[in-house]
Amino acid sequence: MIQRYIPTIVFSRQAAYSLIEIMMVLAVISLVLGFGLPAIIRWNTGQSFQSVISDLVDLCNTARTRAILRCEPVDLVFEPGRRLALIESDQDVKPSQVKLTGLPTMRTSVYFPDDIYFEMLDVNFVEYKDAEQCRVRFYPNGTCEELTVVLRSSDGRFAKLALEPTTSIPKVEYLR
Repeated sequence: MIQRYIPTIVFSRQAAYSLIEIMMVLAVISLVLGFGLPAIIRWNTGQSFQSVISDLVDLCNTARTRAILRCEPVDLVFEPGRRLALIESDQDVKPSQVKLTGLPTMRTSVYFPDDIYFEMLDVNFVEYKDAEQCRVRFYPNGTCEELTVVLRSSDGRFAKLALEPTTSIPKVEYLR
């Protein structure tokens, strides 16, 4: 009987990576980039639309809280031309008195970036979008004047913030 030589190819496990291993590494890299890329884009473009809405809700809640805890009306002032909303500061209150009231540090102003526009700014059903200034008053009993703000981002998203006049609680609705 004649023995024939059958060539066999022997691969060493340490010599190279298999196709499956390379594909798994590429899949993990793709997932990391896929999850991280939107956050990087938002960070790169500056203040996001969502954070402006959140800041405006915080500002309304701060005005309501101050009115209730200080037992005096508080004005929330919108200045559409300056792209600003702020709680009117009390000139006669000293920092030491604020610490004694027990109020934590809260947001007192919101700046609207250039890529966010006022579509509607109504106080007590009167349009103030083109006005120099408008005021929304929060009262110590937890009520406020009627406020409706519709904001539009440069990429076409809309958000509506409305204050419930009997409770002063802001309600946010995303329109598109």
